[in-house]
Amino acid sequence: MWLRDIAVFKATGRADFLINRDREHEIREICSGAALKDILKLGRELYNIKRKLDFNLNRQLTFNYTSMLLKKMLGRRNN
Repeated sequence: MWLRDIAVFKATGRADFLINRDREHEIREICSGAALKDILKLGRELYNIKRKLDFNLNRQLTFNYTSMLLKKMLGRRNN
C-alpha cells in the first residue's frame, strides 16, 4: 500500500487519494526525489522478489537486495 500511495501521489499530486494519509509528509518527500518510472519499476521488482521467496530464496540475501533497490530507486533520506 505504501508504494501504491507513492505512485498515486507522484502521478496525481493529490493527497486525498492516499490510503496512508497520516504519512503524507514522507510520501511527498519520497516523490520529490523519485521518478514515476522508477517507482513503477520498483513495484515490479518487489512483486517478482515476493514471488521468488516462495521458491526458497535466501531470505537475508533477498532482504539485502531489496534494501539496495529501495535506496537506489527512491533515494536515501536523511533523518
